[in-house]
Amino acid sequence: MTRGDDDAFVSRAGRKLAAALDAFGLDVAGAICADFGCNVGGFTDCLLRRRAARVYAVDTGYGALAWTLRTSDRVVVMERTNALHCPVPEPVDLVTIDVGWTPQSRIVPAAMRWLKPAGGGRIVSLLKPHYELGREAGARPHR
Repeated sequence: MTRGDDDAFVSRAGRKLAAALDAFGLDVAGAICADFGCNVGGFTDCLLRRRAARVYAVDTGYGALAWTLRTSDRVVVMERTNALHCPVPEPVDLVTIDVGWTPQSRIVPAAMRWLKPAGGGRIVSLLKPHYELGREAGARPHR
């Protein structure tokens, strides 16, 4: 990714999600999506570029989401929001996950609450092994 590259996402995370969507054969055109751990918005950017209808950009932090995404009418900014505990605004077709300090065993069930019923949705999660090690290895996951 270089400056001036028209195809560059707002962060490298966009490339990671693009590769996963291609590998899994997922078409998000017209989809309602949620991006857990959106941060700057690499995943959100990728989803928008692939014509998602709407993206709920969820993060416990605030102020990091790129201005171009923050001001998009297709992005619902949910800063200072913990995906583990927040109410679901509407059922979604796809949840993308890129979170730190929260193990998959906690975030995936939270993501499942957001999915359309009867198997109508998908989850794509970036796995970070160092956050999956648990307390015995010195990790301290979110509560």
